[in-house]
Amino acid sequence: MHDLLGNMGATGKMGYDVDMKILGIESSCDETAVAIVEDGSVVLSSVIASTKEVFANAGGVVPEDAARRQVECILPVLHEALTDDIDVIAVTKGPGLLGSLLVGTVAARTLATIWKKPLIGVHHTFGHLSSTWIESENPVFPMITLSVSGGHSDVWYRESHTKGTLLGSTRDDAAGEAFDKGAAMLDLPYPGGPS
Repeated sequence: MHDLLGNMGATGKMGYDVDMKILGIESSCDETAVAIVEDGSVVLSSVIASTKEVFANAGGVVPEDAARRQVECILPVLHEALTDDIDVIAVTKGPGLLGSLLVGTVAARTLATIWKKPLIGVHHTFGHLSSTWIESENPVFPMITLSVSGGHSDVWYRESHTKGTLLGSTRDDAAGEAFDKGAAMLDLPYPGGPS
């Protein structure tokens, strides 16, 4: 993976342009999220359309239904999150559910074309791992990180927020999905992890 923001001028706390406002779109699974972050560390707005209740009866995410729900949610979430002009658009490029990823990437590509803004594809797991430092201390790289999420569990050697090497990954079900299946067997509510 390339260091996508490495040469963009004077940098702030997390290595981004000091006054840069990034519109982030995340649609890798069942939720549709849009945020605007300034300087890589100040959250100006964050809106999430959750489908937790929608998939509670099914006991887990139904991929086709998740993508259809995101088609319904993407424009309202974008409208609510947009508070100011933005400089760059970032979007989850994967891994994730194909239909869900398409909703976010098509929206991001369309906005980038219309607004003539740079578009950055963000690795889903890197987004999770770097989010822990928003509005907190900057990490010391290099480091080994572990991401245990609903669909992907990965161990990474990280050189920066945007550059790293995958050391190992789950081949089938990740911990989050295993918790959902275990909770369903025990008649516990969805999502299984908190239950």
